[in-house]
Formats: sequence, structure tokens, C-alpha cells
Amino acid sequence: YQPSDAMCVQAGFDTIEHGTYLTVEEARTMAAHGQTWVPTICAFSYIADQIKAGKRYSDSPGLDEYFFQAVEAYRQNFKTLYDTGVRVTCGTDQMMFNAPVCPVALEASCMVDFGITPLQAIEAATKNGADALRLGHCLGQIKEGYLADILVVRGNPANDIEALYQVEAVYFEGELVHTTLSATADS
Repeated sequence: YQPSDAMCVQAGFDTIEHGTYLTVEEARTMAAHGQTWVPTICAFSYIADQIKAGKRYSDSPGLDEYFFQAVEAYRQNFKTLYDTGVRVTCGTDQMMFNAPVCPVALEASCMVDFGITPLQAIEAATKNGADALRLGHCLGQIKEGYLADILVVRGNPANDIEALYQVEAVYFEGELVHTTLSATADS
């Protein structure tokens, strides 16, 4: 249990980062007050996986175990906390062991692994993040008048969240800024 999480919820912080040991009561309070939970499951999960693979994270006794305990806490509680109605967004943190710099797909995958649907995870990565930043009026959805920040992937992430790893194109404000597709005569 992290008393600092409870104090931050009660103080009315806009977001709670990690909140690894949030309680259902705290999540309900957050939902009622429009606060956002940014669990950042992937930071703990990725490091725990690397430790299991034999990579050393720290010389500090017990720190490795902390990552395993955090992952288990998310595994046991994430879906229950999500179901309280608290706004959940994808957080990524800067991680160790040559992890991707901004692993949003990994965070969305962790969320699906721990109980929500791929569409709910996509919403956490898009609409919910924009809403948390008070930019939901122009970001986070594909709607007329919104900035056209679009990720094009191979496959259907609504059915298989792993499709988020198959990036084919990225648009920023409607402009193509990255593609893995080769140009064709008909495109």
C-alpha cells in the first residue's frame, strides 16, 4: 500500500502515475472527481521480464522482487480498478534494458493482458489521454475538426492489440511523417 497515492487522490491531483496499489475506494473517488489513473504497467512488466531473462536491474536487495510484486498487483487489480469508471490512460516511462523509448503499444498490450478489451486499451492510448490533458476537443479521436494524428497499422487492433506493433504509416496533423509502405502507381 502506498499512502502517497491516497494523499494525492484526496488532494485532487489531476493524475495519479503508477498507483500500483490503488484501492477500489480510491479509484471510485478518482472517477467521481474526474481524475485520471496512468498505471504504466509496462514499466514494471518489462523490467520484470528482463530480470527473469537474467539481466540485472539493481544491486539493491529486494528491488527485483518489488517489480515482480508490482506486476502481480496489476494482474490482480487492474481490471477491477478499471471497472470503477476511473479514466485510465497509457503511460510509458523511460525504461531500462534497451526498451523502446515510447512503448505505447506495449502498455496497451499489458492492459489487454490484464483484462480489458483491445478497444478499451486503444481508447486509453488515444481519447482518454487527450481528455486527461484537457485536449479532448481537438485530439484523441478521428472526428471532423480534430487534428488528424493517425497511426496506420497492418491488421485490426480492435481484434488483436498486437497489430499496434505493425506500423505502416504515421500522420501528424494530417501530414504523412513516416511510412513503411513502398509507393505504388495507384496510391
